[in-house]
This record gives sequence, C-alpha cells and structure tokens, in this order.
Amino acid sequence: MKALIYFFIFFNISSVNALTWAEFWEPFVESAQNYSRIRNRTETCYKVVRYEEYVPGNEWSSGFVRHKTEKHSIHCPY
Repeated sequence: MKALIYFFIFFNISSVNALTWAEFWEPFVESAQNYSRIRNRTETCYKVVRYEEYVPGNEWSSGFVRHKTEKHSIHCPY
C-alpha cells in the first residue's frame, strides 16, 4: 500500500523547468540597454581629494597635522 502511494506521488509530480543564467540576467541587461538610450540625461561625477598639511609648532605649542577634504565635480568618463 505504501509502495503504491509513493509510486503515485513520484510519477505524478510535474517536472520543474530550470532557470538558466541567461534567463536570470536578461531583465538586468535589458534595463541597462534601455537606460543607455536616454539622450538628455545628465550625470555628475565627483572626485574626492584628501590631503594633509603639517603646521609646524614653535617653542610654546607643538605642531599638528591639518586634514582637508575637497569634493570636486568632474566630467564623467563614461
């Protein structure tokens, strides 16, 4: 009886279609291609410049390091 139930369950389960990598990446690739066709888009890229400057001390105060960060907008390379 159990064998008959297992046989019925095993052979009546519908097969599952496997998802391929091409089918998985297709929506992402299509959206990227559609986005690149937009003509009047503006993109702003930034370059962050960080630098340090040593300020020397004197006989009354010790020197210290001044940290500076500047953010410049640049033309996007792509």
